[in-house]
Amino acid sequence: IGCLLLLGRLARRLAPTVAGGEPARAGRFVAAVLLGYGLYLPAISFAQFATSEIPALLQVLLLLTFVLHRTPSMPRTIAAGLVGGTLILTRPSLLPLVLLVPIALGLRWPKRQWLLHATVMLVLAGVVVCALVIRNWRQLGEATIATNSAYNLYIGNRALYAEDLNLFAPRATPELIEFRGQYFNGKLPAP
Repeated sequence: IGCLLLLGRLARRLAPTVAGGEPARAGRFVAAVLLGYGLYLPAISFAQFATSEIPALLQVLLLLTFVLHRTPSMPRTIAAGLVGGTLILTRPSLLPLVLLVPIALGLRWPKRQWLLHATVMLVLAGVVVCALVIRNWRQLGEATIATNSAYNLYIGNRALYAEDLNLFAPRATPELIEFRGQYFNGKLPAP
Protein backbone atom coordinates (compact mmCIF):
# COMPACT_ATOMS: atom_id res chain seq x y z
CA ILE A 1 0.00 0.00 0.00
CA GLY A 2 2.89 2.33 0.81
CA CYS A 3 4.49 1.67 -2.58
CA LEU A 4 1.17 2.33 -4.31
CA LEU A 5 0.71 5.62 -2.46
CA LEU A 6 4.21 6.82 -3.29
CA LEU A 7 3.89 5.68 -6.91
CA GLY A 8 0.63 7.58 -7.17
CA ARG A 9 2.28 10.71 -5.79
CA LEU A 10 5.21 10.45 -8.21
CA ALA A 11 2.87 9.68 -11.12
CA ARG A 12 0.74 12.76 -10.31
CA ARG A 13 3.92 14.84 -10.34
CA LEU A 14 4.93 13.47 -13.75
CA ALA A 15 1.42 13.41 -15.24
CA PRO A 16 1.27 17.05 -16.46
CA THR A 17 4.52 16.59 -18.39
CA VAL A 18 3.53 13.21 -19.82
CA ALA A 19 -0.02 14.32 -20.66
CA GLY A 20 0.97 17.65 -22.19
CA GLY A 21 -1.24 19.57 -19.76
CA GLU A 22 -4.40 17.62 -20.66
CA PRO A 23 -6.16 16.73 -17.33
CA ALA A 24 -8.06 13.68 -18.61
CA ARG A 25 -4.91 12.19 -20.11
CA ALA A 26 -3.00 12.92 -16.89
CA GLY A 27 -5.65 11.05 -14.89
CA ARG A 28 -5.39 8.06 -17.21
CA PHE A 29 -1.61 8.08 -16.83
CA VAL A 30 -1.84 7.98 -13.03
CA ALA A 31 -4.46 5.21 -13.18
CA ALA A 32 -2.29 3.19 -15.59
CA VAL A 33 0.76 3.50 -13.31
CA LEU A 34 -1.22 2.36 -10.27
CA LEU A 35 -2.94 -0.47 -12.12
CA GLY A 36 0.37 -1.56 -13.66
CA TYR A 37 2.02 -1.83 -10.26
CA GLY A 38 -1.06 -3.42 -8.69
CA LEU A 39 -0.94 -6.22 -11.30
CA TYR A 40 2.85 -6.57 -11.44
CA LEU A 41 3.51 -10.23 -10.55
CA PRO A 42 6.92 -9.79 -8.86
CA ALA A 43 5.46 -7.11 -6.58
CA ILE A 44 2.53 -9.36 -5.69
CA SER A 45 4.85 -12.32 -5.08
CA PHE A 46 7.45 -10.43 -3.03
CA ALA A 47 4.77 -8.73 -0.94
CA GLN A 48 3.76 -12.14 0.41
CA PHE A 49 7.10 -12.81 2.09
CA ALA A 50 9.44 -11.09 4.51
CA THR A 51 12.10 -10.25 1.94
CA SER A 52 14.00 -7.03 1.30
CA GLU A 53 12.57 -6.32 -2.16
CA ILE A 54 9.41 -4.48 -1.15
CA PRO A 55 11.00 -2.46 1.70
CA ALA A 56 13.81 -1.51 -0.73
CA LEU A 57 11.28 -0.44 -3.36
CA LEU A 58 9.43 1.59 -0.73
CA GLN A 59 12.69 3.30 0.23
CA VAL A 60 13.59 4.02 -3.43
CA LEU A 61 10.16 5.58 -4.00
CA LEU A 62 10.45 7.57 -0.77
CA LEU A 63 13.92 8.78 -1.76
CA LEU A 64 12.60 9.87 -5.17
CA THR A 65 9.61 11.57 -3.54
CA PHE A 66 11.95 13.63 -1.35
CA VAL A 67 14.39 14.64 -4.08
CA LEU A 68 11.91 15.21 -6.92
CA HIS A 69 10.00 17.86 -5.02
CA ARG A 70 9.50 21.11 -6.93
CA THR A 71 11.68 23.13 -4.58
CA PRO A 72 14.72 21.89 -2.64
CA SER A 73 14.48 22.05 1.13
CA MET A 74 16.94 20.99 3.79
CA PRO A 75 14.42 18.85 5.76
CA ARG A 76 13.64 16.83 2.61
CA THR A 77 17.35 16.55 1.84
CA ILE A 78 18.06 15.29 5.37
CA ALA A 79 15.22 12.77 5.07
CA ALA A 80 16.53 11.67 1.65
CA GLY A 81 20.02 11.12 3.08
CA LEU A 82 18.72 9.02 5.95
CA VAL A 83 16.45 7.00 3.66
CA GLY A 84 19.38 6.54 1.26
CA GLY A 85 21.51 5.16 4.08
CA THR A 86 18.84 2.70 5.20
CA LEU A 87 18.28 1.72 1.56
CA ILE A 88 21.94 0.70 1.30
CA LEU A 89 21.54 -1.37 4.45
CA THR A 90 18.38 -2.99 3.08
CA ARG A 91 19.84 -3.78 -0.36
CA PRO A 92 23.61 -3.12 -0.58
CA SER A 93 23.42 -3.63 -4.35
CA LEU A 94 21.54 -0.29 -4.56
CA LEU A 95 24.55 1.69 -3.33
CA PRO A 96 25.14 3.12 -6.85
CA LEU A 97 21.58 4.49 -6.90
CA VAL A 98 22.14 6.37 -3.66
CA LEU A 99 25.33 7.84 -5.10
CA LEU A 100 23.77 8.76 -8.46
CA VAL A 101 20.60 10.45 -7.15
CA PRO A 102 22.43 13.44 -5.61
CA ILE A 103 24.58 13.77 -8.73
CA ALA A 104 21.47 13.73 -10.94
CA LEU A 105 20.01 16.58 -8.90
CA GLY A 106 22.69 18.79 -10.41
CA LEU A 107 20.61 18.73 -13.60
CA ARG A 108 17.58 20.25 -11.83
CA TRP A 109 18.89 22.56 -9.14
CA PRO A 110 21.11 25.66 -9.25
CA LYS A 111 24.77 24.72 -8.72
CA ARG A 112 25.18 26.36 -5.31
CA GLN A 113 22.03 24.74 -3.89
CA TRP A 114 22.83 21.42 -5.53
CA LEU A 115 26.29 21.14 -4.02
CA LEU A 116 25.05 21.79 -0.49
CA HIS A 117 22.08 19.42 -0.76
CA ALA A 118 24.06 16.66 -2.50
CA THR A 119 26.79 16.86 0.14
CA VAL A 120 24.30 16.71 3.03
CA MET A 121 22.48 13.78 1.43
CA LEU A 122 25.67 11.78 0.82
CA VAL A 123 27.15 12.53 4.24
CA LEU A 124 23.98 11.42 6.05
CA ALA A 125 23.70 8.25 3.97
CA GLY A 126 27.36 7.60 4.76
CA VAL A 127 26.82 8.12 8.49
CA VAL A 128 24.03 5.53 8.53
CA VAL A 129 26.13 3.01 6.60
CA CYS A 130 29.28 3.69 8.64
CA ALA A 131 27.37 3.10 11.87
CA LEU A 132 26.50 -0.43 10.70
CA VAL A 133 29.99 -1.09 9.33
CA ILE A 134 31.47 -0.16 12.73
CA ARG A 135 28.91 -2.34 14.48
CA ASN A 136 29.73 -5.29 12.20
CA TRP A 137 33.45 -4.76 12.73
CA ARG A 138 33.03 -4.81 16.50
CA GLN A 139 30.64 -7.75 16.66
CA LEU A 140 31.69 -9.87 13.68
CA GLY A 141 35.28 -8.83 13.15
CA GLU A 142 34.47 -7.67 9.60
CA ALA A 143 34.10 -4.12 8.30
CA THR A 144 31.23 -5.00 5.98
CA ILE A 145 27.79 -3.72 5.03
CA ALA A 146 26.18 -7.13 4.57
CA THR A 147 26.99 -10.61 5.74
CA ASN A 148 24.53 -12.45 3.49
CA SER A 149 25.97 -11.66 0.05
CA ALA A 150 27.51 -15.11 -0.40
CA TYR A 151 24.26 -16.69 0.74
CA ASN A 152 22.25 -14.65 -1.81
CA LEU A 153 24.69 -15.59 -4.59
CA TYR A 154 24.46 -19.22 -3.51
CA ILE A 155 20.66 -19.39 -3.50
CA GLY A 156 20.44 -17.64 -6.86
CA ASN A 157 22.56 -20.36 -8.47
CA ARG A 158 21.18 -23.55 -6.95
CA ALA A 159 18.59 -25.89 -8.41
CA LEU A 160 17.36 -26.42 -4.84
CA TYR A 161 15.93 -22.89 -4.93
CA ALA A 162 14.28 -23.02 -8.37
CA GLU A 163 10.76 -23.44 -6.97
CA ASP A 164 11.35 -20.73 -4.39
CA LEU A 165 12.10 -18.27 -7.20
CA ASN A 166 9.09 -19.26 -9.33
CA LEU A 167 6.66 -16.31 -9.30
CA PHE A 168 3.69 -18.51 -10.20
CA ALA A 169 4.33 -21.12 -7.49
CA PRO A 170 6.54 -19.44 -4.87
CA ARG A 171 6.62 -22.30 -2.40
CA ALA A 172 9.77 -23.59 -0.82
CA THR A 173 10.61 -27.24 -1.50
CA PRO A 174 11.03 -29.62 1.46
CA GLU A 175 14.78 -29.69 0.73
CA LEU A 176 14.91 -25.91 0.82
CA ILE A 177 13.03 -25.76 4.13
CA GLU A 178 15.42 -28.32 5.63
CA PHE A 179 18.49 -26.48 4.31
CA ARG A 180 17.32 -23.11 5.62
CA GLY A 181 16.45 -24.60 9.00
CA GLN A 182 19.91 -26.11 9.38
CA TYR A 183 21.67 -23.06 7.98
CA PHE A 184 19.95 -20.53 10.24
CA ASN A 185 20.30 -22.77 13.30
CA GLY A 186 24.06 -22.84 12.74
CA LYS A 187 24.24 -26.55 11.87
CA LEU A 188 25.57 -25.79 8.36
CA PRO A 189 28.42 -23.42 7.59
CA ALA A 190 27.86 -20.35 5.44
CA PRO A 191 28.09 -21.25 1.75
